[in-house]
This record gives sequence, C-alpha cells and structure tokens, in this order.
Amino acid sequence: MNKFLMILMASMLLTSTAIAADNIDFPKIDLSAVTDTAYNTKTEVATTEFGIVAETLGFAVSTLPTWNFDTSDFSNIELALSYDIEVADSFKLSPYGEVNYNNDLDRGDTVIGIKSEYKF
Repeated sequence: MNKFLMILMASMLLTSTAIAADNIDFPKIDLSAVTDTAYNTKTEVATTEFGIVAETLGFAVSTLPTWNFDTSDFSNIELALSYDIEVADSFKLSPYGEVNYNNDLDRGDTVIGIKSEYKF
C-alpha cells in the first residue's frame, strides 16, 4: 500500500508540475563570450582571460579562466557573481564576489566588493 501511495503522489507531482510549466514565463538569460588579452611589461608575460557571462534579472554569473602564454597553461580560473542595483536613472551599484582557483584547482583569492557606475 505504501508503494502505491508513493507512486500516486509522485505521478500527481509530476503531472501538476508539467501542467504548471505551461504557464510559467521564464526570464530571458543573456549570454556573452568575453575576452581580455593583456601584456605585462614588467614581467613580460602575455595572458588572455576568456569565458562566458550569463545575465538575468540583474544577476551576472561568469566563469573566466586565464591562459598564460609563457607556461601554456591556465594561471587562474575566476568564478564570479554580481547583482546590479539601479539606485537612480544614471547611478548603479553592483555588489560582487569572486573566487579564484589555480590550474590545479586549489582555491586562491576570494574577493568581495562593490562597483559603482554613474552615466553622464
């Protein structure tokens, strides 16, 4: 009897979820590919940071590994999350956090901050 009730409940849950899914408007997710190539004149090292940024409802999530041309290896993998807060029409605050890993996936720096943007 317990198995019957569990199967009945599971089928009701799956059916109600499928019916409800027709009426849900999922938010649009904006995906972008980004790159940042730089040459450090002091260390004479060229690197390229590249990855994917996904944005929706004011949130942005990014995965940005950094390729080191001298070692031909990843020197840093950055995982970041931020949220945009529109304070006024021309002023925005964006609290963010990022966690960095080296090429062996050992955790490195963790950064928490806030960015501001004012449009003239």
